[in-house]
Amino acid sequence: MSTSPPDVVEQILQAASRTLALHGVKGTSASSIAQQSGVARSTVYRLFSTKQEIMNAMVEYEFRRFFDELYGVVGRLKTIEAVMEQGLMFAHAAVEHHFLLQAILRDDPSVLEPALSASATSIEPVIAEIFRPYLPVTKDIDEHLEFLARMGLGYIATQGRWNFEKKADVRSVVAVELLSGVRTPAMKIAAAKVSPLVAVSDKSLRTQIVDAALAEIGAGHYHDLSIDRIVDRVEGSRSTIYRMVPGGNQALLDMCAEREASRIYSAVTSAISNESELHRGVLAGLTTIWYHLEQHQALRVVMQSNPEYLYNRLRFNEASATYGAASLAVQPLLRRWLSWEQASRLAEWLIRVIVTYWTSPAPYLELSNPASVAKFYGRHMAAGVTAIADGSN
Repeated sequence: MSTSPPDVVEQILQAASRTLALHGVKGTSASSIAQQSGVARSTVYRLFSTKQEIMNAMVEYEFRRFFDELYGVVGRLKTIEAVMEQGLMFAHAAVEHHFLLQAILRDDPSVLEPALSASATSIEPVIAEIFRPYLPVTKDIDEHLEFLARMGLGYIATQGRWNFEKKADVRSVVAVELLSGVRTPAMKIAAAKVSPLVAVSDKSLRTQIVDAALAEIGAGHYHDLSIDRIVDRVEGSRSTIYRMVPGGNQALLDMCAEREASRIYSAVTSAISNESELHRGVLAGLTTIWYHLEQHQALRVVMQSNPEYLYNRLRFNEASATYGAASLAVQPLLRRWLSWEQASRLAEWLIRVIVTYWTSPAPYLELSNPASVAKFYGRHMAAGVTAIADGSN
């Protein structure tokens, strides 16, 4: 975005909000925004070369308004608990009642993903600074602040099992999932071993298709991936392959995701099952899944080439379904140590942490390094796991 008088930019962004409210995402264009704003079309195009740039700027504009209001809500509170509880409840209400945001989520939530991704690096430090005055100054304070900011944003975007209109729910989340690691000395725990992925040995046509597609993606052909590209890699006829993948490229990607998710889940199951103690089991599962997510060549290409393919399933309404399904899969693995309710709560929290740090790497956590994961777990998660096991709120 080019420089221009702030009032002109704000005039355009306000017009963009009105246009989106009236016509939805698909009915909004730079031309229609110019007409609504009264600003010359050439000026709009000079400032914003694409509609997505306007969306990104709108998100930043709304965030600035949100933080101005948030400071007013928490500015006079005395404890970090009160700040986080009031902040989460305020943010939940702001998202639920934000007409424009809800309209976009109903119409086409994918347009928010680039804007949110672009803004994440600037949003987290702002939130962290809100918390800083309330935490004791230690050598780990910056890492604790970033953890609180990252996870807090995740709860704002997706509530999951929690009802943030209920103060008891909010207080429980803040006390256990967010502040346990800040309030409790770090646990020293030895690194866990990575459980390997099980090799796929069958020679079925479906397996051949998935292997060929993963090889193409890993070789850098994500954007031009097609069934035609993999025909020569498999033994079936072109017509048979098209019948097996009737949805085209999207179905091909979904088939790959399903198979590889099953392999990773099997490795996580093995990792947790081989441990006899709760903390060791949770750490083993965390270490294994992060390692394979980080080291999977095809998945890394997808993350670099089209992160929205994954982000669309990991934020807002879609994420609730994703977290729910993943939690149901992980919950039985924790039943050796926990009740159903405890296992359900811990499973969802684990999924949140896994997604948050995988999609947005942190300098203090090397996902494919078991020693780094163990240090992170002892510092930020072990106390929360203990609290859940003890039934604490």
